Amino acid sequence: MAKESEATDILFCMGFWPIENNQKRNPEHYMRLLPASMKLLRGKRLHIFYDGAEIGERFVAEAERNSIEVSKTRISIAELPTFDAVLPIISTCERLVSEGKHQEDAPAREKMSMHLKRDYLLSGADAFRSMVTVWTSKIPLLSEFSLSAPDEVKRVAWVDASIAKFKGSRTNWNFMRQAQPDDRLSHYASPMFFHGAPLPLNASFLSASRELWPKVNALFLEELAKRAGDGYVHDEETIMSGVVAKHPELFHRLGKPVRGIRRLPLKLASLVQ
Repeated sequence: MAKESEATDILFCMGFWPIENNQKRNPEHYMRLLPASMKLLRGKRLHIFYDGAEIGERFVAEAERNSIEVSKTRISIAELPTFDAVLPIISTCERLVSEGKHQEDAPAREKMSMHLKRDYLLSGADAFRSMVTVWTSKIPLLSEFSLSAPDEVKRVAWVDASIAKFKGSRTNWNFMRQAQPDDRLSHYASPMFFHGAPLPLNASFLSASRELWPKVNALFLEELAKRAGDGYVHDEETIMSGVVAKHPELFHRLGKPVRGIRRLPLKLASLVQ
């Protein structure tokens, strides 16, 4: 049986980059949830990736209010690891719109439709490129950071600034109380769909040993390079679904699938006609 690590062994990472015209979430959404998210990390260690002096100051101040030992790295979106790698996804959006695919109905919570109709068309190509860059850079950032983590750190984890939204909507929502196998990447289930099937992974919380992150990152980047131009509007969760399918032994789901998953027609087409 694999050994398990407790949350006290983890160095947490969080990132925030304001994206102008982001129609998925506005900055106020994250700032509203940030205090509760930081409370979950009370007394732990946290590294923040960010851009914008005001953002860095606000996140550090919130961390210090919760006795969190905090460090930070300022990095622009253009400097993130996947800024160029996601360009085929943007090209896919351009082609799908030119073919009128954005007018078609799709099952509720299908990633491709949500990204194409809301995140690309309503936010704009530049904003969507920034969004996909941020999402897909989580794993490369964690992999690189795990190489320089202090010796006493056993695991490195990504925690979204809005992670507090899980409370009451998921089983085992408090990741601080969950034991995590040392030989697998721990994650939650997703309420979203990929090609009509439930996604196996939600990327709001990702936790793995320092030794495992480089392996997962290599598999992720290989999958990203292979899938980015395959005609689907991808994000980090759809890309990771390929890694999970090929290497299920590397992953550990915390809790059961999200409550209330339903298949309903997606009614976003009217917003972009």
